[in-house]
Amino acid sequence: DTLPSVIRFLSQHQMTGKMKWLVGSDPELKRTWARWGVSVETSGHHPEEVGHSGQSFGIDAKGRIRTVYPPNFDPEQIVADVPKLAAYKAAFPNLYR
Repeated sequence: DTLPSVIRFLSQHQMTGKMKWLVGSDPELKRTWARWGVSVETSGHHPEEVGHSGQSFGIDAKGRIRTVYPPNFDPEQIVADVPKLAAYKAAFPNLYR
């Protein structure tokens, strides 16, 4: 994606300020997707159409993935996990130097 296409998409879907989006070169994106376990499929006939996995991650203050939520998660799961994610820093201070 290019920055203008991301801005247009977010605006069209009323998601401006509600989603984070990753932009970069194909090699940069592929490296990042691989590190985060994101699968991506493109259409040979319509390259602008991209399908990707839709999990959300619970990440601690150090940037470590602590939990993964499926695409159909209940927002209450995240609400319940936020204090736990924040507590990792208190419970494991040696990891957060």
